[in-house]
Amino acid sequence: LAQEKSVSEIVCASRNLKRAREFISTKSHKVHVHKLDASQQSDVVKLAKNFDLIINSSTPRYNEILMQAALKAHCDYQDLASYFIDHRHAEQLSFHKQFQRERLVGLINTGGAPGVTNILARDGADRFDSVSDVKIRLFEDQKAREMIFSWSPETTLKDLTSSPLLYRNGRFVHAKPFSEPEN
Repeated sequence: LAQEKSVSEIVCASRNLKRAREFISTKSHKVHVHKLDASQQSDVVKLAKNFDLIINSSTPRYNEILMQAALKAHCDYQDLASYFIDHRHAEQLSFHKQFQRERLVGLINTGGAPGVTNILARDGADRFDSVSDVKIRLFEDQKAREMIFSWSPETTLKDLTSSPLLYRNGRFVHAKPFSEPEN
């Protein structure tokens, strides 16, 4: 983003500035790091005023707070994943009408999977006359003495232990975790 001419400033916010600075390059004059607790909606709104977009790359537990902050700050919104409290419905969808009314974009679930995989599957499906199945295989092989998480340990463990939601014969159904070789 810092290389884009149309982007004038990028603010990365975290509760832990020391840790954030380990991962966020501030070599560009456009990039700034600020201390912020995502659970404090009023602080998020103050920081987001006059910005175009809030990108929520924290855990899904903050989705609703940050979506409300985006609405109050009149910013577009993007996140990486849903919490799926009922294992079926993305909590962010309840904000659709509010974002539409404010003429804002709320782009959800854009993480590596399912976000990018869903877009690629749709793009591929649109190139055919009909599609009977879309099968997505995600695999991560770790050979380590300890568990290493590539993202949020909380979200990863929740995903691993939740019943997968499948779309079969025109309806959504749940399967037991790891019960089928291919979903």
